[in-house]
Amino acid sequence: MIARTVAAHTRAAFVAIAFCSLAIQAADVLAAERAAVHADDRVGAGGGPDALPAEPFVLPAVDGSTVRLEQFRGRVLLVNFWAEWCAPCRIELPSMQRLRDRLGGAGFEVIAIHVGPDMAAARRHATDLGLRFPVLVDDQHRESVWPVLRLPTTFLVDAGGQLVGKAVGPREWDAVRDVAHLRELMKAGLRR
Repeated sequence: MIARTVAAHTRAAFVAIAFCSLAIQAADVLAAERAAVHADDRVGAGGGPDALPAEPFVLPAVDGSTVRLEQFRGRVLLVNFWAEWCAPCRIELPSMQRLRDRLGGAGFEVIAIHVGPDMAAARRHATDLGLRFPVLVDDQHRESVWPVLRLPTTFLVDAGGQLVGKAVGPREWDAVRDVAHLRELMKAGLRR
């Protein structure tokens, strides 16, 4: 009788320890994700000598062309991962178009990568939102190669092809502070 009671209490203690361990791990993951989202509200907070190269891609565009990342070498890029079912993604895309209208040209480009295989849906949303920058369809699941944990996720790539910033979640991309920061990066790219 005592042996069964001890065994039952031992099992209960192990279950409690395992549950607490899982809860702590989940809290750590959540805290890390929150820190990544809120570490710096200004896009482009990263960079420097430890910046990583942007992972190359070759993807179909909604206009029927094929787009390669290396086509944009020498320009600062804002690369956005989005999906048609993601309401915050659709809400932020028009501000990306306004940003491109302000900064677009030889030194800056916006690229939106739809993470679904549905070309028709991506084309429809790009048309409905009046997007004039390259909208690509990720039929190769590039979001699994680029560090995308949730949508929308946007990366800033410098003129040398290095990842220098990441933003998780929606934002107004044509905000004054982001525009000023992007202009600084564009000037730095011209000096290379």
